[in-house]
Order: sequence, then structure tokens, then C-alpha cells
Amino acid sequence: MKLSTYFLILAFLFPLLSFAQTPNPVFNWKQQEISADNILRGMTVASDGSAVIAGYQNTLKKTTDNGSCWNNIPLIDPLYNFSQMSIQGKTGYIVTMYATIVDNPKGGEKDVRTNGLVLKTVDGGKTWNALSLTSFGEGEDPGLNPSLAGNYEYEFKGVKCIDDQVAYLSCRWKEYDSGDYIFHKVVFK
Repeated sequence: MKLSTYFLILAFLFPLLSFAQTPNPVFNWKQQEISADNILRGMTVASDGSAVIAGYQNTLKKTTDNGSCWNNIPLIDPLYNFSQMSIQGKTGYIVTMYATIVDNPKGGEKDVRTNGLVLKTVDGGKTWNALSLTSFGEGEDPGLNPSLAGNYEYEFKGVKCIDDQVAYLSCRWKEYDSGDYIFHKVVFK
């Protein structure tokens, strides 16, 4: 037989041998509805079995019993959607998209929206405080400083906490310009 035939036979036998060595699946997944009809956007799990999840329609819940029971963490107005969270040790952040206050679905009038929020914890998620949005950005360039006049509708898309001193935050906002708007998108450190 040719050498290539031996390789072909081994290629077919190898998957069978590896499958035979794992008789049971590694995980036994079970479905659990935590927040009905909502999209979950982030989860963090601590070594003690506690976990925090965040998602749309103001879904922020915590478990301290390895996921058997989830309790609401009431933080902010229910109009906000959490878009992501990140916790390292005791320091962490949750970011929200803007909240729609007036929805004008028929056109003509624009929707009225608030700015998104950045919430910070320094005690592992027991308490949260909203950060001032004026602390983001610097200088006079409206594409780098969302706090300048004419900028509105901040929407925070993602956050990654590195340690208690460093975090990365992605944000987009609109700049009002001659009756229209320009989108700006940046990552803050």
C-alpha cells in the first residue's frame, strides 16, 4: 500500500478514537430564564459562586448561590438598556445606551433621548455610582470631547476593566452641525 493510503485510513480513524475517549459531555447545560424576553449583554462570575448579569430593559441581577436564584439590583430608571459590564476584583463598570424618552415613530419629529450612563463599583457590585460625563474627553475638538456644546445622545457600547486604575470605554455620540448631525466614535482609557 502506498503511504498516502495509510494517512487516509488514519484520518478516518482518528476522530472515532477521540470520540470514544469522551463518553459523557463535559458540561450538562440547562436552560434558565432569568429575565423574560430580554437580551442579556454581560455577565461576570466571582470565585465565591456569585455572579452579576446585565442586559436590556434595565436587567441587572445578582446571584449568590451559583445561579439557583437571581435578585434584582435596582439602580437606574427602567428606560435604560445596559450594553456591557466588566468587573476585575472589586472595581467594575456597567455602561448603558441612551434612553428614549419620547418615541416619534411616524417620522417628522425626532425622538427625544437622554445620554447613556457609566456606572462604577469599587466594592464588587454591592453599590454603584454614576460617573460624570464631563470627565470624558478633552480639548476643543467635538470629535474627541463629547462634553462640548452641540454634542448629544451619548451611547456607550462597551467597557473593559483592566484593574482598579485602568478601564477602556467605547462611546459614540452625535454632534449637531447646521441642522444635521455627525456621528463620532472613540475609545476612552
